[in-house]
Amino acid sequence: MELDTNIVALFGPPPEDLDLNHNQITLYNAVTCVVLGIAFLMVALRFYVRNMKSAKLEMDDWAVLVSLFCCASTVAMTILAGVHGSGAHVWSIKIMTLVEVFKIVYAEPFVYALAVTSVKVSILLLYRRLFPLGIDKSRAYTIMFYIATFLTTVYPFILWITMAFACKPIRFFWTQYIGEQGKCIEVKLFFLVLGVMNMMNDIIILSVPIPRIWALQMNNKTKVSVICIMLLGSFVCVASIARIYYLWGFFQNLDATWWMGPSFAWSSLEPSVAVISACLPTLAPLFRLGRMGSTSRGTPYGGSAANELSKPGSKHFQLFSVNRAKGTGFQSEDDEVELTYDVGRGGTNEQAVWHDKGSAAEQGIVVQTQCYDRSYISQCVLRLLSGWGVVSGPGLFMVRSLVSGVSTATVVGVASGMAGSMIYGTAGIPFILGSSIGFAIGSYRWYRVATHEALLQLERYPALLRLHICSNFPWIPDLQEKGHDWYTTDTFRRSWVMRSMLVVGWLSAEPSLREIRERREMRLVEEYVTRDESEDKEER
Repeated sequence: MELDTNIVALFGPPPEDLDLNHNQITLYNAVTCVVLGIAFLMVALRFYVRNMKSAKLEMDDWAVLVSLFCCASTVAMTILAGVHGSGAHVWSIKIMTLVEVFKIVYAEPFVYALAVTSVKVSILLLYRRLFPLGIDKSRAYTIMFYIATFLTTVYPFILWITMAFACKPIRFFWTQYIGEQGKCIEVKLFFLVLGVMNMMNDIIILSVPIPRIWALQMNNKTKVSVICIMLLGSFVCVASIARIYYLWGFFQNLDATWWMGPSFAWSSLEPSVAVISACLPTLAPLFRLGRMGSTSRGTPYGGSAANELSKPGSKHFQLFSVNRAKGTGFQSEDDEVELTYDVGRGGTNEQAVWHDKGSAAEQGIVVQTQCYDRSYISQCVLRLLSGWGVVSGPGLFMVRSLVSGVSTATVVGVASGMAGSMIYGTAGIPFILGSSIGFAIGSYRWYRVATHEALLQLERYPALLRLHICSNFPWIPDLQEKGHDWYTTDTFRRSWVMRSMLVVGWLSAEPSLREIRERREMRLVEEYVTRDESEDKEER
């Protein structure tokens, strides 16, 4: 391999036994993309569980969604850095390639700070929703919560402001290798101190809920189990430590780009792992697979269908059944960590109450949970992957279009950036153009598919869609005054505004449409069972 004389002048000759063709780029790209894919799946399952419980989306759900998009950006930057030599030996690249990769090194902390901050904000918002401040006299919880909130808030601003003035002029950060004059702060010491601060904040955030959980009226075994669920985020600390180690190696070792590879990879893995850890405590309904059958006395179907649903191994279940003394039911929204314990072997499951003020017993509430089997979990995953698992509410129209647009933009943008770097020697402009085109294509494709499905459902259930459209747009009086004859497919095909309103109504009506499908399925099952029994009797 022919060496760049400028690289040799800066870093000296390479060691004799060093294989310059060896690199770690493919490995790091594969690992970061796989973990990002798992993070996307965890967030999708989190939203799916919220939908199954008919629970509205909270601020912590939106924060983790923002963090997910930032994680995708860090992975994209890791891939771009790999294209420009990150993960390869410094003697195997050209001097201008080194300049390009250091531009990415400079830009990456801005996105990284937003990614880790948004996921920490999501976790803190979840804590505050589950353990409201001021409910009891737990000073330890309150103090740790405010310390974690302060560190989480100031961390990105410290990083952004310092990096904005790290070098004078700013371009000296990446042009210092081609002879331009300037000066920079002690960047390696700054990153080390800030990395340790970030890791300490991770530990504090993990410790925040422990005092409140320990104060709950549960046996110690259950308390330890719940604390272990909350401590699943300890994997983030491992990623943070690994990131600090490789960052220090990057600034200390002569082979800068070789150490740059794992530094980028761990900077991408840390927020992705944090997103996964933040979502795991909210997925309890999908992981309760130990018992088969239901502890609830009834189901929403009634009759023989209800008896069928209550049998062990049934594919249908009700996520939560909460019965008041008056007999009304509602969906529980405070069960993210599923704090349930058995009173006895044959008894019902009573849910531990998060809030100290106004317990379930005082309100006359008996919480009964349903148990899930593996066949239904598989069905849930299949529904989710096929696009059925949507979260009701008008805000989902924007969320689903953003998810589709950003995912397509990431793929097209990275591919365009790689092609641009190989053909034109630059990845920035092709990446931006490709991302823009990909976002437009992804969003438009989802809009077309959603519109088609919404029009089909309007033909089948015009009254139901009319109800949800009117409820989502109460400020439009004309919608309320129109009769059922006006709600036809021809009406909503007139303009993109009408089609968008129809899609919003369809998304909102999806839980009801799912229940209709399930009830029809149960009736078909009953008909087939009855027919088979009749045929058996005739044969006998």
